[in-house]
Amino acid sequence: MQLKKEMQLSKANETDRNSDGGKVVLVLGGGPAGVVAAVRLADLGHHVTLVNRPRPGEGLEAVPRHVREQLRAHGLEASADTFGPLVKARTVWAGQKSSAQLHVVHRRLLDQALLYDATRRHVNVVDGIAGGIVRSDTGWRVGVGEFNYEGDFLVEARGREAGGKEGGGTVICLTMRYRMPGDCEPFVEVFSFEKGWVRFIAGERREAALQIYLSDDNGDIPAGSFALKNFFEALTGGLSAHLPLLAEAKPKGEVERRNTVSRLREPLIGMDSIRIGEAALALEPLPGSGLEQALENAEIALPVIRAWLAGAGDKQQLAAGYIDRVKADFGALKQSRQVRFGRSENK
Repeated sequence: MQLKKEMQLSKANETDRNSDGGKVVLVLGGGPAGVVAAVRLADLGHHVTLVNRPRPGEGLEAVPRHVREQLRAHGLEASADTFGPLVKARTVWAGQKSSAQLHVVHRRLLDQALLYDATRRHVNVVDGIAGGIVRSDTGWRVGVGEFNYEGDFLVEARGREAGGKEGGGTVICLTMRYRMPGDCEPFVEVFSFEKGWVRFIAGERREAALQIYLSDDNGDIPAGSFALKNFFEALTGGLSAHLPLLAEAKPKGEVERRNTVSRLREPLIGMDSIRIGEAALALEPLPGSGLEQALENAEIALPVIRAWLAGAGDKQQLAAGYIDRVKADFGALKQSRQVRFGRSENK
C-alpha cells in the first residue's frame, strides 16, 4: 500500500514537471518567509507544496508597522488583516527611554491566515512534520506521515527548528500568559533589569504575555514546572515598579521555557536547495521582530530561487551572491543590536 502511494505521487509529480514547464518546489515551513516564497513561486507557474507543522501554543508578538504593508505587497491580505491596531511601545534600556508604534499580533491567528492565503494562491498546503528529507539524482524527497512528496527544488523555511550553528550565548525565554483587567488598553513595554530584559505585550481581548529573557549564565534557572513557576514569580515580584498592572492580572497556564540563540545556519544554499528566513539567520530576540527579518531575507532569496529554477545565470555565482548578502546582513544586524542595546552577544 505504501509503495502504491509513493508510485502514484511520483507519477503525479512527473506529470506536473512535464505539463507546462513549471518546476515542482517543496517548501518546508509555513511562517511568513515560507509562505511568501511559496505564493511568489506559485504565481510564476511552479507547482508548490508547502509542508507546515502547526506552531504549539498561543503567542503575542509586537511587530513594526511596515511589516503589515510588506504582507499586503505580497498579496497576503488575510494575514495582514490579523494585525491589531497600532499601540504605543515604550522602551527603557540602560536608563535611556524611547517609544514607537507597533502592531500587536496573535501569532496563532497570523499562522492560520498565512496558510489560508497560501491555499488561495494555489499552493498545496500539507500539515505535518517533514522527515526523511533525501536528495537523489532526480530531485528531493520529503516524507510527511505515510506520504512522500517529490520536488525539483527544496526551500528550507522551518525557522529555528531547522537547527544550526550557534553564534553567541544561549538565551532562556520564560513566558507567562495573563488575562488583564477589563479597562486595560493594549500596550507594549520593554525594559532591561539586572538579570536580563523583559517584554510585556498587552493585546486586545484582555490577553497579555510577559516574556523574561535571561542569559544561560544564570545557572539557577530550575527545570521542573513547579520550581520554574516559583522562580518566575520571584522574578516578577521584583518587576512591580515597572509593571504595576501585574498585580491585577490573572496568570493563564504554565510558565513556558524555550532556548534561543543568534546563529547563522550553513550551508545557506546547496544542490537545488536554499535556506531562508530564520532557517538561514536568526538573532537573539532583543526588542524588534523576527517577522521583519524573515520577510526581508525571503525577499532577498526570491530572485536567486527564480533564476535557479529558470536555469538563468551561473549557479555558483548566484549561490555566492546569496551567501555573501546573508552573512553581511547577519553581521550588520548583530552590530546594530550591540550598539543600540549596549551589550555583547555573549551576555
